[in-house]
Amino acid sequence: MGDNEINWRPDHFILQTRRRRTRFDFSTTKLIDYREQWAELEADHNLFSTVVMMHLRTLETTSDRRARKEYKFSLIKRLYEQGRDRQDIINFYGLINWLMTLSKELQSEFNQQVTQYEEEMKMPYITSIEISGEQRGELKGKQDLILQMLNYRFIDLVKLNPL
Repeated sequence: MGDNEINWRPDHFILQTRRRRTRFDFSTTKLIDYREQWAELEADHNLFSTVVMMHLRTLETTSDRRARKEYKFSLIKRLYEQGRDRQDIINFYGLINWLMTLSKELQSEFNQQVTQYEEEMKMPYITSIEISGEQRGELKGKQDLILQMLNYRFIDLVKLNPL
């Protein structure tokens, strides 16, 4: 579980209908429990360890976006240092941008940091074109969502103003 509540540990779920009651029992793993195993996460080259580290740092940097940017960069750098292939890094880049959100200014600084690092390492995996395309894709997705909401509530705006 990815929440930040240390004491919330559900172990069952009950589904109740008028005639039937079903109980589902399960064990729970909480990502925040891995805070105590940070050194092990850092030493592990499994990509999931990096995802857990990313999640924990996201929770820890909620009110300090500059620290988040620096840690975000260190996670991308970690992937390069582990020798990950291009597709792993590109996929992780999308995930890290989705989870570890930054202001427009800090995201721009982060993108420049990644580009500079890639140039120094002679590993241009995430090009400025891909970054720009990702940003345009996010904008297009937001536009589509707004049009869907307006269309649902009012009239068929897509037919009136196709993009």
